[in-house]
Amino acid sequence: MGTSADYGGGTGGAWTPYKTAINTFAKHGPGSDGVRTKRVVSRYVAARGGAAAISQGAGAASAARAAQELATLVSGVAVDGLTPALERLGYASLVGKDRYELMDALVEAFAGDGSTLDDQAVLSAVIATLELVFPEDAESYEQLAETQVDAADVPRIVETLLAEWAFYDMAPTFAEKLTHIEDPAVYLQREADLRQILGNIVKIKLGDRDPAMIDWAAADGRQIVESAIADAFSIMEDEPS
Repeated sequence: MGTSADYGGGTGGAWTPYKTAINTFAKHGPGSDGVRTKRVVSRYVAARGGAAAISQGAGAASAARAAQELATLVSGVAVDGLTPALERLGYASLVGKDRYELMDALVEAFAGDGSTLDDQAVLSAVIATLELVFPEDAESYEQLAETQVDAADVPRIVETLLAEWAFYDMAPTFAEKLTHIEDPAVYLQREADLRQILGNIVKIKLGDRDPAMIDWAAADGRQIVESAIADAFSIMEDEPS
């Protein structure tokens, strides 16, 4: 499986129905029950070679690692607070840093430097999710350390990261089409429609397990995250009637 640079918008084959779907979506919106939005994501998966190819690719592996890191951090913050969580993860040097220094360091640690389009998609997803974890008005370390999350929130936060990653992973293939939309409000609504369907699809399945008792950094956590990715793309692959 190649990098995102290899599928910035191919020609012919399965790319043709995908481009038709994204053009129709851009012009006319999601349609009844979001059928046009669903068609966009299903044909995108087909153009990329199918659900298995995407979920086993390098981008999915990077997204899974980032999700594990984030889940481990948030679970630690929920149980012990920010400082112990950072120290336990090996980020003791970040204790006392302000919002911008802390966030920049965590983004790089979780997602790398964004040197490829695959990495950029993961990086953008990590940024978007961390911005939701830490309150917008928390700028000093002391304010960040007051952040309160519950271990029960961890699955939802991981779902958000993975849905954002799927959105940004698709972005190189639809961005040019959406830029033809002249009304900024319509443009933003089209993006929101895509984010919504991806958010509805990505689900972490724990059954009756306590999120606080899961070692998110270990094989157990990885299996949970990888299953969520595989399941999501399998659902996305289904062509709506």
